[in-house]
Amino acid sequence: RQRFRIAIENAPTVIFEYDPAQDRYMGYGTLEKGADKHQIERAFPHFLRDYAAAMVEPENLERYRSLLRGEGGKELELRIAPYTGSAEFVWARITVTPQFKPLGGIDRIIGKMTNIQSEKEKEFALEEAKNKDRLTGLYAKEAGTRLVQRYLERKRPEEVCALMLLDLDDFKAINAEEGSAFADALLQEVAALLRAETQPGDILVRLGGDEFMLLVRNCNKSQAMVIGPRIAQGIQGLFAAGNRRAPLSASIGM
Repeated sequence: RQRFRIAIENAPTVIFEYDPAQDRYMGYGTLEKGADKHQIERAFPHFLRDYAAAMVEPENLERYRSLLRGEGGKELELRIAPYTGSAEFVWARITVTPQFKPLGGIDRIIGKMTNIQSEKEKEFALEEAKNKDRLTGLYAKEAGTRLVQRYLERKRPEEVCALMLLDLDDFKAINAEEGSAFADALLQEVAALLRAETQPGDILVRLGGDEFMLLVRNCNKSQAMVIGPRIAQGIQGLFAAGNRRAPLSASIGM
């Protein structure tokens, strides 16, 4: 145990032993950041039976159980509660090494669990930036379409939403007459308007050029018939570079 404590003294890490036959878990350390991490020691009898479901998100529970039993590879990244009873989850990387009995079979699992929340946040931020349209900051076509399809496939049957397609009228003529800088400023203002008229969880996509797609969650038909025209009216009143009024309008399909 002393060498376990030395190993985790300066990191939000847990070194653990798991006995599959007895379903007994012993951990040293914590995934929380703060002082005295190496002094925390926890033991759980009947760990997979009584505790694991509360510590791991449901979609990862079976993979977590398989890992501890020595049946599911030697490494797993998932979101896990840093301690029993925690309402928060953090990203962790778990690596395990099975210890075998002299006559065969797994005697116990020795593992290390490391908090990788900061690493994952940077990874997600880079992925998010890669999936965004550089000019407007909305989702680019491929990434946005993928998110919409995934949402529609996974949403509950009783959950309502509205899908809108927006096209700016005569935008090519505006681009030709006013120049690309002015046209780009207009597109940025349209994107800002779309954000203002929707919620953070909605999916806003620039399909390309002057075409946009919006997936508005928790929005029924009557609500969509209010939001759509309000967006179209807002676009008609947009000002862009130099406070010049652009003869801009939009067609919206739902």
